[in-house]
Amino acid sequence: MSPSSPRYLMYVPYAGVTNQLISIWHGSMIAKALNRTLLIPNLSPNVHVEVDGQQEPAPTRWSEFIDLKLYSRQTGLQLEELDDFLARRGIIEHKGQLRRRSGSKNMKRSVGTKPASSRNKHKKRWIQLESLVQEGQPIPKSSLETTNGATSEQEAQEPHHQRPAFVKHPVVEQCFSEAGYGMDRRVDMTGRRFMQRYAINSTLIPTPFLDPERDNNSIWARWRMDKVIERYQQPHYEEEEILCLGHVYRLLPGGNNRAWVEFGQHFHFTEKVHEFVDEILEELLPRGHQAFVGIHLRRGDFERHCMGITSPADPNGWNRCYPSVQHIISLLSGKTGGGHSVSGVTAAAHAVALASGYQKLPVLVLTNERDPIELAKADAENWIRVDHKRLGTLERFGRYGPILIDGALLARANLLVGVEYSTYFKTASKRAETWYNSQTIFVT
Repeated sequence: MSPSSPRYLMYVPYAGVTNQLISIWHGSMIAKALNRTLLIPNLSPNVHVEVDGQQEPAPTRWSEFIDLKLYSRQTGLQLEELDDFLARRGIIEHKGQLRRRSGSKNMKRSVGTKPASSRNKHKKRWIQLESLVQEGQPIPKSSLETTNGATSEQEAQEPHHQRPAFVKHPVVEQCFSEAGYGMDRRVDMTGRRFMQRYAINSTLIPTPFLDPERDNNSIWARWRMDKVIERYQQPHYEEEEILCLGHVYRLLPGGNNRAWVEFGQHFHFTEKVHEFVDEILEELLPRGHQAFVGIHLRRGDFERHCMGITSPADPNGWNRCYPSVQHIISLLSGKTGGGHSVSGVTAAAHAVALASGYQKLPVLVLTNERDPIELAKADAENWIRVDHKRLGTLERFGRYGPILIDGALLARANLLVGVEYSTYFKTASKRAETWYNSQTIFVT
């Protein structure tokens, strides 16, 4: 391969939308250091945004929400969306539909033959595995077994029941282990679907440490970004036209918010998103109000995540991860049941309101709460709930619209209230603080 020929970096998407977002920033750091063009994959189905039915909907590109041209200019990073690259190579159609592979063994694989109960068990098992990996816990052997006795590594090489991959030829045959030590070679549900869609072997290739004694002295050393970059600067990897890594979300960039400072803060929403956010705020906020308090109240699967960190038996810890609606109400009102002032949130909200020229700010709550009792408590406080079904977000932006529009809405808040254990909320707070000089309060 000629030294002047363009070289590319791609990676396997991981987990939910925010993790996939941060993966772009981490991939950007690696690609820029290696002087490669970053190939950005589409938004991938995950445990939060599932695929319904037997046919996968049309792929959603990041450029539908993010101004990637601006991102490239401000960071100096060469990038291209993966499907555009594959279309140029003749691997997929320009509309993002994968070409059917004639004579491929993949064509013989069945689709949707498992009963619903089996599919549900399959989904839950991968959620459990993912939480164990995030918590750094060993994976029990029983957790790696499928309903038919196969291990997760064996199953990872089998196609997901949703949809086989129809491609003219794989863009790459295999991807390298992003951490380099080759021990943890599992690929999560999001990654497996991506690799099957593009006909990539789902077993990662292990890569050795440059200095095993130094680089393998702790799990943190294994995931250091500088070590990963140093490894893939070696001549053997430089010869790869398309260097594919496993998911890069867990890599450790080092420095003080380095990924955000160098890349994340330049990841701006498109004008189309901003215009829709303007419409929402004009409709929901009281007339004459532009400033507001934004509350992020995450529910659903997040309870399981919090149970791996703390428990309801520890009220202080639990409130920092999974606070009740009533607890947040008490923080905003500044009163406990005994009438004692306890909240810095109240003081902050009052100060922000006065600075914005108001006595009191309206409260906009963004939540996936489904409990009518909890929602009634929020309504009783006259909090304004964002209802994406009523707003038509799905029709205008598709299935990833609500979660990404919520992030754009939170960024506009003058005061953000949420939990420190939510990566989604912390990302939203960085946007608000950096772009709009807003203030963040973590629930305690």
